[in-house]
Amino acid sequence: MDVVEYYRMVQTQDGRAWNTISNATSVINKFLVCVDKDVKDITPDDVRKWISVAGVAPSTLRTYLSTVKTFFDLLMESDSFDVNRNPVTVIMRRQTPDRHDKQRSQKTITEVSRFLKSIRHMGDRAMFVILAKFGLRVSELVCLTVADYDPVAKTLSITKHASRARNKLEGIKPGRKNGRSTILPIDQELLYILDTHIKATGKKGHDPIFTNDKGRRIATNTVQNRFDAWATSSGFKAADDEGVAPHWFRHFIAFQLISAGCNPMVVDYIRGDVAGDIKNHYARQVLPFEKIRSEYIRTVPQFGL
Repeated sequence: MDVVEYYRMVQTQDGRAWNTISNATSVINKFLVCVDKDVKDITPDDVRKWISVAGVAPSTLRTYLSTVKTFFDLLMESDSFDVNRNPVTVIMRRQTPDRHDKQRSQKTITEVSRFLKSIRHMGDRAMFVILAKFGLRVSELVCLTVADYDPVAKTLSITKHASRARNKLEGIKPGRKNGRSTILPIDQELLYILDTHIKATGKKGHDPIFTNDKGRRIATNTVQNRFDAWATSSGFKAADDEGVAPHWFRHFIAFQLISAGCNPMVVDYIRGDVAGDIKNHYARQVLPFEKIRSEYIRTVPQFGL
């Protein structure tokens, strides 16, 4: 299958809007004509050559680069094209401002609710509801298995995270980023969404809850790409707004829980903060899980899903 047709097929299966796919494939076709190479042989220097002749505004260029990066990410997930690296990644890394210089975009619960309701793909919606409810890191999200989900106890266990060494594929490490495992309470809204998704896919046991089009565990960069696509098409995020990303939900949930009067120790526990690890330990010793549950359920935002 032609690489662009493969991209179009996957994006269609993922529920992307026709005009979004059409605009993206136009950019990809122009890129491929410019570099004039087999996709497996394209290098960062070829990408720089294309940038030098693109002749577009910086914000538009970032959108173009994001589109081509997504294209290569999808090719890397397939066994059909022998693409082992993404030549756009290093370019985007150098073009992205330092994360400490970014202003955090402020979004209301209503705006987040509207965004989540706009996601027509069941699995993608479940992914981003989890991020919005808990502020998980994407590296923790992608490692979730059906066995981590207990619909009877209404809990989700975060016991591992993905770690990616430079120029190597993602591996699995035990615990969250702070080195500890966490059992999180699930509210009724998320319980319904996870139940619906897992039952519809027929997954069980140690099957990953979230997968790519090949049925394998979804990669962290694919989560980012899917978020960008849904957030841009719904208007939740401007094309050049780098402050809104999956990691943004960590700040969103902290603000919402604290604003609703949640115990700060419970907020740190839910997010699995590294800096708050001492407080997390104290929370485990002093606060019984049912107290953590009741405090969280009382204050977690509801999206009307």
